Amino acid sequence: MRLDGEGTGAAIARTNINLNLLLIAACEFLLTATLAIGNTLVGVVGKTLTNDVHLVTAPYAIMTLLAALTTIGASTLMRRVGRPPGFIVGAIAAILGGIITVWALWLHSFWTFCAAFGLIGIYKAFAQYYRFAAAEVVHENFALKSNAVAIVLVGSFCAAVCGPWIAARVWNLVPNLPYAGSFLAIALMGMATLALVSALKFPGALKQNLITGKGDRTSLSVLLRRPKIVVAISCATISYTVMAVMMVTAPLAIIARGGSVPGAALIMQFHVAGMYAPSFFTGKLMGRFGTRPTVLAGCLLQVLASVIAFSGVSSSAFATALLLCGIGWNFMYVGSTVMLTNSCSDEERATAQGANEFIMFSFVTVCSFAAATVLHRYGWHRLQILLAVALLVAAGVTLSFRARGDD
Repeated sequence: MRLDGEGTGAAIARTNINLNLLLIAACEFLLTATLAIGNTLVGVVGKTLTNDVHLVTAPYAIMTLLAALTTIGASTLMRRVGRPPGFIVGAIAAILGGIITVWALWLHSFWTFCAAFGLIGIYKAFAQYYRFAAAEVVHENFALKSNAVAIVLVGSFCAAVCGPWIAARVWNLVPNLPYAGSFLAIALMGMATLALVSALKFPGALKQNLITGKGDRTSLSVLLRRPKIVVAISCATISYTVMAVMMVTAPLAIIARGGSVPGAALIMQFHVAGMYAPSFFTGKLMGRFGTRPTVLAGCLLQVLASVIAFSGVSSSAFATALLLCGIGWNFMYVGSTVMLTNSCSDEERATAQGANEFIMFSFVTVCSFAAATVLHRYGWHRLQILLAVALLVAAGVTLSFRARGDD
């Protein structure tokens, strides 16, 4: 009878794990769909709300900045009160962001629109911990961790296709208020997220998973002199910045050349799918060929994306360039993340990762803000030259690191 009880208990535990993973995967789907809608429309809508072409991409920059500034606070809050309450805060920010965006369209207020995107950035800061939550759900079974992450990635991949599609289908749903339907969809997805995270049930021990060790800490200046860390941060920063600039300016360039909002949304589906689909096999590539070759392959793909974007402005050229840019970002970003993790001890990891996030999102914020000015003054083709040069710098840093023989 005792064995039967243990068997029943194990079955209940597996059921709870599976339910939590499905809930987290659904939350990841809603997060990625929200960001896909926002990224598809932010530049297009911004252009309708301001006559200053230099400010068109400011809402995206503000979203990224708020995400970076909130990340540490989100982590601290969830360590104290647990994952679900933190995710609830993020979901509320998404709801408010969607509603205020519609209000901004009604007021025709650009800065209210920026404030709404700042709230979406706060939502992003909390929601980026979904993957960590998936690992924590199966923390006692290491064999299930890769499956847990894969399940969550399914949510991202599906949303990569659905997000821009939703944006294209409902953007004119509200009469006399273009694009309001898409942002109402964001508010509704925030409400759905609120319901899902309220149903999450984590083991009590995970709510008090505090790090109490007070061991000696390596200074940031020492960490930033390590070649591996320099390469990892450089590649993560450049790859993310190039991806963000391409993503926020491509819809503007497409529509400026006579494209439609649905057409731009379709092309963005290729881009976001390229960002997430490779995650199912990027780890295997790194295991077979190594981290540096994977990063260099991603760099080459992003350079190729800029070459294609430079050489043609047809719909197929935009779609191919954005797809390759997304795949290249995945290889570089995942590879640099693994490189950074492997270059630090457990005690150093928080400092190194914090520096990586701050440097990366600082560059993304500045460059995405400046992207509209560069696009307006120099055009789509010269923008691609700048992006390709930045990627060649990343490749040079990576190859220089390899030439030293560090591993």
